[in-house]
Amino acid sequence: MLAIYFKIMYSYGWYNLRKRIYQYMFKRKPYVGLSDKIRNQKNSQQILLESSSWLTIGNIVSRLLGALYIIPWGIWMGADRDNANYLYFIAYNIYALVLQISTAGIPVAISKIVADNHARRDYKTSWRLFKGTMLFMTFLGFVFAAGMYFAAPLFAKGATPEEVADSIMVIRSLTPAVLIIPPLSLMRGYYQGYNEMAASAKSQLWEQVVRILYMLGLTYFVMRVIHGGFVIAVAHSTFAAFVGAVIAFLYLAYKMLRDHKGMMELMEEGRPERPLSFWKIILEVMREALPFVLVTSSIQIISLIDQETFQRFVPIFTTYSFEEGKELITLFGFNANKIIMIVISLAMSISTAALPLLAAHYSVNDREEVKRVIANNLGLFAYIMIPASVGMAIVSEPIYNVFYSPDPTGTYLLVVSCVMCVFLGLFVTFTYILQSMEQHIIAIKALGFTVIIKLLWQPMMMYFLGGAGPLIASSIAFFVATLYMCRHVLRLTRFDLNYVLKKFGQVLLASFAMAVTSAITLFAIKQIIAAVIGENPKEIIIAAGIATAVPYPAIPSINPPNPQASIKACARLSDVIFPNIVLMISILPFFTDKS
Repeated sequence: MLAIYFKIMYSYGWYNLRKRIYQYMFKRKPYVGLSDKIRNQKNSQQILLESSSWLTIGNIVSRLLGALYIIPWGIWMGADRDNANYLYFIAYNIYALVLQISTAGIPVAISKIVADNHARRDYKTSWRLFKGTMLFMTFLGFVFAAGMYFAAPLFAKGATPEEVADSIMVIRSLTPAVLIIPPLSLMRGYYQGYNEMAASAKSQLWEQVVRILYMLGLTYFVMRVIHGGFVIAVAHSTFAAFVGAVIAFLYLAYKMLRDHKGMMELMEEGRPERPLSFWKIILEVMREALPFVLVTSSIQIISLIDQETFQRFVPIFTTYSFEEGKELITLFGFNANKIIMIVISLAMSISTAALPLLAAHYSVNDREEVKRVIANNLGLFAYIMIPASVGMAIVSEPIYNVFYSPDPTGTYLLVVSCVMCVFLGLFVTFTYILQSMEQHIIAIKALGFTVIIKLLWQPMMMYFLGGAGPLIASSIAFFVATLYMCRHVLRLTRFDLNYVLKKFGQVLLASFAMAVTSAITLFAIKQIIAAVIGENPKEIIIAAGIATAVPYPAIPSINPPNPQASIKACARLSDVIFPNIVLMISILPFFTDKS
């Protein structure tokens, strides 16, 4: 296995990793500030590639860490693992929705406004917008943190009577994070507006690493050292969101201090600022931000629909008991969702990188560049999202067994979730495209269609498909809404739809070939291992990692006519990332006491 792993790493140029680390640590280049990067402008394809690469790496590593912690966390929870998962799931869903409302789409709006001003060289207005909005976001953080704390008993009513007190405590442990996340998100949005995605990605990594270290450290201390209750451990696990956010905030604050002098000089070179009062600044930001708060919270809204309706529908439309319904919603709402967010983060990265580019070109009426960015954006989506989703579906059983206890139902729901995340990714991508072109009403209508279709199809899908019903209902809802948005984007821009459809067709065919090859390889390796070693889950997991990683490079090897440079380069990036991820996951069982 190690020989194959190093062969793959060598073939993609990662064998010289030690040399690169040495160069980074001991031969660091002089600091290149934000102002220097703004002066050295690049074309849109280069910017999209670099931005997507940084955000993709940041999101993948962050999500991967956010999923991997489940292994030791679940082991240390012991017999209370399922109850801990359920309690964590309830609290975090509420926290995510409150966070979406408290930030009110302002970071994304700031990114868009800064990109507009950047295209006009109006740097002073962007800085005043940032300062004014920072005061407002700090105020919102205090208001919503207090609201979440005192409304915790109301939020906890969805839990069973014996779990209400525990839910209240865990929900309240998340309130400090609501204080710091809004200004942190604003700082990320400011840098993203200038296409400086490295700062955002690095802060995200710092946040996740510190959060997980605190979470695992306190969980081990509570459960294994002092032998405390799992509720206390879960409360510390959720409080870790605040600890990580503080570190990320300090990192970005330090970077802004380093960039301040250069940005002041750049402001003097740019256009005079627009005369805006504090309240005009807030109104301009809110006008852009309010549509975002609805659309960007779509994932949480759909999750809350499942949380509020699934167990109520279970006795009516299924043969499951209440306890079985509780277990099912944990399987697809927490377990599977935690894993597929690694893939969904890819779509978020691509969309976030494209938004300031589209906004800048659209604001100066550069229609040809708008069409080019949209086509490249959708091409990147096809080359990365589809093979990643298919690859995860192929190895769903061993991957699920690494993170959780073996469960055929959990594995099945993970496969269905992999299908859903493709439609969800497309929904997110088109939402960001519309928002960048100020088509807020269309995006809000699409969200409305999603919610209505989800509610209409949920009972029927649950009746026929049981636990997979909510996932299929969500897939249908996202697909219909995506078609609606695609129609409007095509009408507005006339982007090259034939080019995009050709790319999707090529990737789908290659993904099918990968699926067949991987399935055959996995079956053969499993048979050999079973005959020589015996049925050992650890070896089977390794086989799954190899089976997926080996044929995956066939995806980007497609050589389409007139390929875009950014798409080819990002394909090469995904060529490296995905095999290494699955291979790293495959050796995890050796570091746990799970059999």
